[in-house]
Amino acid sequence: MPTRFAAVLMFCLTSGVLLMESAAAEPKARPKILDERPCGPDSICGPLRYLIYQGCAGADFRDACRRHDACYDCIGSDRHACDRRFLEEMLAECPKSKHPAMARLRARWFYLGVKFGGGGAWRSAQELAKKLAGK
Repeated sequence: MPTRFAAVLMFCLTSGVLLMESAAAEPKARPKILDERPCGPDSICGPLRYLIYQGCAGADFRDACRRHDACYDCIGSDRHACDRRFLEEMLAECPKSKHPAMARLRARWFYLGVKFGGGGAWRSAQELAKKLAGK
């Protein structure tokens, strides 16, 4: 059992998934590190953020991560469509990598992370967007 826990923890840290999401009550200025390293949950803002991959040896996933966050922020967005587009955009970056197979693996880790762990982030983003729009 401890081995399984360690495997899940390692998956979460390497894929950018945090199992517990925190909802912000009021909009706050985004920490600079979230703009520099957009891949991963916004709740990880400290030095641990540097452990989250932003791509793979030439394949840069940062723009895909930014667009995925923006998709979640659109009122009424289809979460699953946002997640599928995220995967497609990351996979499109993979041929640029020196190690395309590893890049595809990381892209799929990120996708599985948002598919199974992104529900809270999507709901929080929807609530915040509605609040900011006055709805």
